[in-house]
Amino acid sequence: MKTKLFLKISLGVVFLIWAILFLVINHKYKSPNIIESDYQVYHNGISYELLDVEVKKNVDEEALNDGLGENIEYVITVKVNNTSEAQKIDLSEVVLYRTDYSNCVALDYYYDENEDVSLYLEAGEEKIYKFPFIIYQNLFTDKQWKNIENSDWKLLLNLYPEKIMLDIS
Repeated sequence: MKTKLFLKISLGVVFLIWAILFLVINHKYKSPNIIESDYQVYHNGISYELLDVEVKKNVDEEALNDGLGENIEYVITVKVNNTSEAQKIDLSEVVLYRTDYSNCVALDYYYDENEDVSLYLEAGEEKIYKFPFIIYQNLFTDKQWKNIENSDWKLLLNLYPEKIMLDIS
């Protein structure tokens, strides 16, 4: 009897602590301000203009043999214009995104797609980059994979405090 009472009190205390921490964290960190466009967005003094989205199937032939299944490469061509002082683009912030999935730039393909791979931009400099992303069949259910090309894909450039996205669908 005492063990059940102790267990109930302990669970109640843990739940109370969890609830308080939940409220404190959600009060401290507000939801991000969402900035989305299908043409052009600005982030940290850099303008990103969507030029083209190319879809290639089964570019990673090793993946077919390694059990990863079919694959699709999205090559997103973006014109980047630095309107502030010299700075570097952080590739870890450039993400192919949809509500239930995200993927970073495929670096080995990035070097193949771009002649100038430098991410450093002088003040006022403009460059065109191709950001390649590869998605693999085994990361999705069969139902999701059948409609993968119709997904609501975004190029995510920043997550917080502003969620900045280019709609590439």
